[in-house]
Amino acid sequence: MSEPVQPLAPEFLVEILVLPLLSFALAAVPLDSASPEATEATDALPGDVDAPGENDGADDQPVTGGSPASPGAWPDVAAIYFGREVGCTGVLVAPDVVLTAGHCAEGITAVKLDTVDFEQGGERIAARKVVAYPKWARTYDLALVFLEHASTVEPRVIAQSCALDEWLDVGASVAVVGYGATDKRGEVYGTRLNEGYTEVQDPDCTDLDRGCNERVSPAGELGAGGGGVDACFGDSGGPLYLVTDDGAYLVGITSRGYGDARLPCSEGGIYTRPDAAIDWIEDQIGHELPAPACDDLGQADGSGGVEGAITSMSYEVGVCGLPVEAGWVPALAGALVGLRRRALRPPR
Repeated sequence: MSEPVQPLAPEFLVEILVLPLLSFALAAVPLDSASPEATEATDALPGDVDAPGENDGADDQPVTGGSPASPGAWPDVAAIYFGREVGCTGVLVAPDVVLTAGHCAEGITAVKLDTVDFEQGGERIAARKVVAYPKWARTYDLALVFLEHASTVEPRVIAQSCALDEWLDVGASVAVVGYGATDKRGEVYGTRLNEGYTEVQDPDCTDLDRGCNERVSPAGELGAGGGGVDACFGDSGGPLYLVTDDGAYLVGITSRGYGDARLPCSEGGIYTRPDAAIDWIEDQIGHELPAPACDDLGQADGSGGVEGAITSMSYEVGVCGLPVEAGWVPALAGALVGLRRRALRPPR
């Protein structure tokens, strides 16, 4: 039986109807007249990466500068459903809880885990309730999706304390993963899960000129990507993994593009740091989450999951943009500056 279509939130309507027009308008502006210059590709990026403005089309690699994820690579990544449509991404952090972006919270009906194509296979679970971080547009762009029952997938460990001290720095290797658009203008969508490997630029997000939120800076967000590798619309709420010798830890949740970007996607962006809101997350879930075991760094199984580099703990399943003052309307004043990365995926 098909699911009823959920009414779209005003913010989502604006993103579907207005932002594509803004993107079209941007496409008419000669790129060589824009400034500042895009971030250069790093040596760590695989292959040659086009500069922004070159080959802007469906030939771009997925995530924006990435590639399709291999089966089983990221089973904890969730496709976020709004009725029949997938509009955001998330990540499992407890057996029955998915973490996503605050600007994705309204209208979520279900998630699908353990697949690399949301139209094939996977574990679909209905959402029981969704709790957004208080005043998320001004603070932490986060929301928790509580599921109808626990998933069979192993949750991802959030990078905290010693793991951050050991590995989070300028140039740290990270992987951005999601179900979003795969071109630089945010117009080409598929059903595949995609991944891209890049580096951290601003681990504490202190560069306010690029759109970091001064209300939570430093260490409430981080900046990563650029040089062609980036998240895009539909990747909102998805994971940024800190790639370490002990596996991949959750270090960021996709929020928005940089405020000085010339294109919607490809020049890097801003991710909310879940470690900054760990007290709120654990308070909502009702118990502590596993954390990296500081005494065992470098001795884990490399998974970054619950069995890798965490303190000994058993789970109890819980029963229960640029910052804007009043929601989505003022955000339009910034046009394409610091766009939230909820999907502009056309209805099917």
